[in-house]
Amino acid sequence: MTTLQPHSTSHVRPSAAAAMLAVNRDQLRKLVGTGLIRVAATTRGGYRRFNVADVLTLAAWPQLPIPAAGVIALHVGPLQHVPNGAAHQQTWIGWSATASDRGLSQAQLDDAWRGWWVCAADYAVAVADVGGFIVAARRIAGYTRAGNRLRFDFSPPDPELEDRFVGRRIRSAPGPRVQPLCATRAQPG
Repeated sequence: MTTLQPHSTSHVRPSAAAAMLAVNRDQLRKLVGTGLIRVAATTRGGYRRFNVADVLTLAAWPQLPIPAAGVIALHVGPLQHVPNGAAHQQTWIGWSATASDRGLSQAQLDDAWRGWWVCAADYAVAVADVGGFIVAARRIAGYTRAGNRLRFDFSPPDPELEDRFVGRRIRSAPGPRVQPLCATRAQPG
């Protein structure tokens, strides 16, 4: 584990934050963009310093044990408005820790990360992760197919499911934006 050597008592440099969290530069950028890590200060030269408490909180998130079956991680980035959203059947994409500040409802937040994904349709649970940090979990109630892409229909939030997944870490694999979290998949039922 990396020893924290902050620039000041409340700020940490990006390289130290990335080392403490064992993430790469792109993953750190997503964590900041989603609001999981706040920018505490910006130097005159434009260098950012991050909130130490945010970094330490994320560093304490435990690793998720491998689920038995049927769980897929959807790697999301910062929440963004989709231009011409009606044509894409999606007004927002991504995730944000501060989305309620933008006046978005829970349904709009879920809609922002439920599709369109290139993956198989035989999963029972979807988790949204930002740089390997799980921020949301929903049961998959169904899906809409468009070519090789799926748009998931989620059941309402389930506190038991969220307690099991949210606030945990996964090893975010490079490559596709979807990642099965287990060797076996749930059978369609």
